Amino acid sequence: MFNLPIFFVLEAIIFEQGLNSLIEKEIPYNKFSKEGYIIKINTSEQLEVVCNLSEEVTANRFRVFIFHGQGFSEAYLIPAD
Repeated sequence: MFNLPIFFVLEAIIFEQGLNSLIEKEIPYNKFSKEGYIIKINTSEQLEVVCNLSEEVTANRFRVFIFHGQGFSEAYLIPAD
């Protein structure tokens, strides 16, 4: 099994409903570009919400990166083009 936190880096959140889910479930996130988000997962409930959101993102041909561990600087999680 793995330990939390896990960081998801999404190139885009396709639907406003996805962003609303993050807000409703109090999932911490930071916007790093016009459409990109870094999301920190601290609980299994949050993980389920973000996995569903990630499925939508990848189905629409955007990238999702997943990082595991502590002590990450968000600057290092932002994808470079």
